[in-house]
Amino acid sequence: METALREAWEEIRLPPDAVEVLGLLDDTATRATPFIITPVVGIVTRDVKFQADGREIERVLEVPLETLRDPNIFRTELWEREGTPHPVHFFTVGVVTCETLLVTVADGVASVTLNRPEVRNALNATMIGELEQALGALEADPGARVIVLAGAGDRAFCAGADLKGMGERGTTLQARESFGGLARILEAMARMRTPVVAKVHGFALAGGCGLAAGCDIVIASDDAVFGLPEIKVGLLPLIVMAPILRSVGRKRGMLMILSGEQVSAREAFDMGLVSRVVPRVELDAAVDALARTLAGYSPTALGLAKEAATTATGLEYSAALRYLREMLTLVAMSDDAKEGIAAFFEKRPPRWSGR
Repeated sequence: METALREAWEEIRLPPDAVEVLGLLDDTATRATPFIITPVVGIVTRDVKFQADGREIERVLEVPLETLRDPNIFRTELWEREGTPHPVHFFTVGVVTCETLLVTVADGVASVTLNRPEVRNALNATMIGELEQALGALEADPGARVIVLAGAGDRAFCAGADLKGMGERGTTLQARESFGGLARILEAMARMRTPVVAKVHGFALAGGCGLAAGCDIVIASDDAVFGLPEIKVGLLPLIVMAPILRSVGRKRGMLMILSGEQVSAREAFDMGLVSRVVPRVELDAAVDALARTLAGYSPTALGLAKEAATTATGLEYSAALRYLREMLTLVAMSDDAKEGIAAFFEKRPPRWSGR
């Protein structure tokens, strides 16, 4: 709760000493799905001025309770009660609650942590479903300008699929559907306009290796280990072949796939699977600094950069150049580009509108 309230204070420029916490809203309807919001409810105890996006707010309109059940809402909601010596402003802060994930949003950075450390954050059906929903919700949240994907615990980013559940997939059609979740996540990460940064420590194996490869940027600690060991148990990393081969090429990718050998973080960097390697003790700081830098850039430019990179790599060279010329026109004519250039000449921080 403290983290959520701190985010609220930062978001609306609310002095902490003006807040009285009333507690958690016990709304059973919000707990009917595996991906929910637990609203933190508070009251402003003295007359203060609210701001949003740098602009002062004179009045905050009422927000219906139904919005609290909307999993796309992560940021602060406010409403005002009349008939008091000064306006009493109630607010709620959405805290995302999942069984297998930890999700927070602060200062434009969304942190999504795979939270099954007892099994090295192995992917089961619940985690895949929650991760798919979390990515969709964060993509729709304007307060999340960059997403950091990490693993809980000291041992692993993600050790791949939970093998204990592999034999419980029912019919062939049911098994086919269960395998579709990871494919949808990888496709969503490529398609979404929000940059995704993987923070990798320890083991990143099988589906975990593919999940990291599917991110836009991979920052790994020097103790990280990558590998595709599926062939050792008669399986194949078929879903994750798509991001792996696009990252490292066919020859190096096939060596990983057919041998099942593990590679160090430095080897993974040399292969093109990792963007940057840092000492383990510097991993958190390095990723935080990068994420905050990205969150400070134009969301329009970030989104178009992702779209352009994803599309252009699938085109023939001349077609890619023609396509990128059109994309350059879009970004150059955007409101954010005009604002960025004006801010540069006026020697002030830009005020991005996302348009």
